[in-house]
Amino acid sequence: MQVPIGVLQTWFERSCELQICPVPGGLSSSRVWRIVSQKGTHCLKAWPMDAGRIQRLAEIHGRLRELQVNGIHYVPQILATVDGTTWLQTTNHLWEVYSWMPGHVAQSSSDAEKLLPRSVSAVARIHDVWQRHSSYLAASPGVAQRIQSLQQFFHCQPQLVNSQAGCQTLERLSERTLSYLHQHGRSLIVQLMDLMMPTTVHFAIRDLHYEHILYLDGQVSGIIDFGAAREDEPLIDLVRLTGSAAPLNREARYQALNRYLHQRRSLETSAVPNCYELPEVQDDEIHHRFAILDQASTLISALNWWQWLVVEARQFHAPQEQLIAR
Repeated sequence: MQVPIGVLQTWFERSCELQICPVPGGLSSSRVWRIVSQKGTHCLKAWPMDAGRIQRLAEIHGRLRELQVNGIHYVPQILATVDGTTWLQTTNHLWEVYSWMPGHVAQSSSDAEKLLPRSVSAVARIHDVWQRHSSYLAASPGVAQRIQSLQQFFHCQPQLVNSQAGCQTLERLSERTLSYLHQHGRSLIVQLMDLMMPTTVHFAIRDLHYEHILYLDGQVSGIIDFGAAREDEPLIDLVRLTGSAAPLNREARYQALNRYLHQRRSLETSAVPNCYELPEVQDDEIHHRFAILDQASTLISALNWWQWLVVEARQFHAPQEQLIAR
């Protein structure tokens, strides 16, 4: 896919010399390029047009600016177009440009696990800003989404069972995943329904994988990919991040959760969620909520990938080994 000249001229002057390099390996529906110019190094992203994309992108840009204004500079800075807007709509795509964040991702989940204390502290600062500026009590959108997803998978289970993976590794994973769904899925739905009491909701990243966090000298230098961000309960970000960075280490996930909660309290905000206003000791209630969300998210992630790779045979710009590892 080539970048149209008109798109480039929306952000960069015609006389500006540009180096344009496509960035491979993304698992989202977007396409990404690295742009080097006299203005610096930027990231150009093209999203496919779908219902509500403009509204979501506008809100994401506003929330990122909110973080920048409050001193959090390890999130991308949005680059405005020549007419002052922050996106461009073409026939099939929605385009945005933001600063290229410095640093490198952890090379493996084991490396990411060691860096979890730094990453969850960085997330705590982001949540603190978003919560102070806009939060309210409501049923958790993330919990409701997980209930709906599990119910849908039960409905289409015969289709999943009858699908052929064409790969021994995928076949083994699918058997284990569908077996777990059969053994624990309905119980998980009941447990998730018990979590539908009102909790604090504010803007959240929602799809925070360890590969979205960059480091320089052991410190968080960038958090990227806010494409799925919207209002949700903040615990969803912790479940997603810790599950990707420490998938086989339950103790590390809970240590990261405790570090996050300690950091949130140390920030002394006036809008801490009621369920988090707890003594400094480990809290059974919040760990119980985290455990259910962790278990449900892991199962749904495996089912999603099985459906995408086997049932729908989707094509991704990444090696199959990387997709299976997810």
